[in-house]
Amino acid sequence: MQVNSVLDEPLTDGNETPTTQNGIPKVYVIDGLLDLTLSVPIYSAFDSRLAACQCIKAYFFNHQVIRKHFLRRAIEGHASGADETANVLTTLLQPLDLHATGDPYRYWFAAVIMFHLIFEEPTAKSLAMSVAEGDSSNGEEVVTCIQTITANLVTGIQKNADERVLVAYLMLLCGWLFEDPDAVNDFLGEGSNLSGLVQAALHSSGDGTIVPGLCAMLLGIVYEFSTKDSPVPRATIHPILASQLGRDQYIDRMTKLRAHPLLRDFEVLPQKLGPSSIGGLPEVFFDRSFVDFVKDNFSRFLRAIDRDPGMEIPVIANGVQKGISREMVDSLRSQLEEKEKALQKSEEDAISYQRQLEQEQAEHRRNKETSAVELARTKLINDTLQRHHEEDTK
Repeated sequence: MQVNSVLDEPLTDGNETPTTQNGIPKVYVIDGLLDLTLSVPIYSAFDSRLAACQCIKAYFFNHQVIRKHFLRRAIEGHASGADETANVLTTLLQPLDLHATGDPYRYWFAAVIMFHLIFEEPTAKSLAMSVAEGDSSNGEEVVTCIQTITANLVTGIQKNADERVLVAYLMLLCGWLFEDPDAVNDFLGEGSNLSGLVQAALHSSGDGTIVPGLCAMLLGIVYEFSTKDSPVPRATIHPILASQLGRDQYIDRMTKLRAHPLLRDFEVLPQKLGPSSIGGLPEVFFDRSFVDFVKDNFSRFLRAIDRDPGMEIPVIANGVQKGISREMVDSLRSQLEEKEKALQKSEEDAISYQRQLEQEQAEHRRNKETSAVELARTKLINDTLQRHHEEDTK
């Protein structure tokens, strides 16, 4: 908390335009770290940029409030249209340009920061999904944040963008769509995304392993968490994967990705600018958290294509991953509705019978009271006649 509070405070003296003694404007520490991470395309500065990125990740690690604040500021800055070169969201959503060639790590660092902002954070995911371009009230097509990022990915694959840029987008999308049917439905809202990913999984870009493997993984995640009610239903997605990509190709792409040294040996490889990088870019492609995510869930991704289209909502039963039949769920829901209607009718009948019983009881009490009065009157008359008879007898 002490580190968070220090970083969250501006390095100012309390004035609106704080400056140093030399008249140089002061800046927030986080703004400075972001600027260093995203806006210093110098080859020799890579290790400093990576360290700055690590500081930013540590800043909001395990702190939901700061995560949302950081993300909300990025969204507000992007929505304002201001030229914010150190805005992770603006960096990811803008069309790929010369930066993708001259400084691919600009996109990579932006994607890594965004990944850590939303990964396993449903609230942050929902907040990010609220970002969209276009006004439907004016007849404009609304393009969501996920759809724009996917479009940039597909465009980058078609233009043979640097593999690090493609890996950046793929890491972010895999972490975003995992265990999030709403995000998957957002992705499937643009039907061409699916076919674009299939083609990318079949296409050999870079070393022919990393990008196709990540595309196959993303396809598996999309299918795994799609539903019967998705814009492209599960029953439609499965034949596409089976016919266009194929089970063997899918497993082959996934297996080769898992065996790739950059992923397999990540923990023992130096993630920095090393002697082997002289004359080229660093061999840094993955984020540590993403590597852990892939290794922890790899078997699940591998089996995704074998799941029946009628099975949804993965569950763990006796240590075995299974699914629930959507048809069974719909059938049970229908039976439940029928039973609820029957129960409601029974309750209404019970209330009606209760009222009828109360009326009959009231009528019975009135008859009983009338009978008692008549009995008393008859007894009185009988006693009077009996007395008169005795008098007459005497």
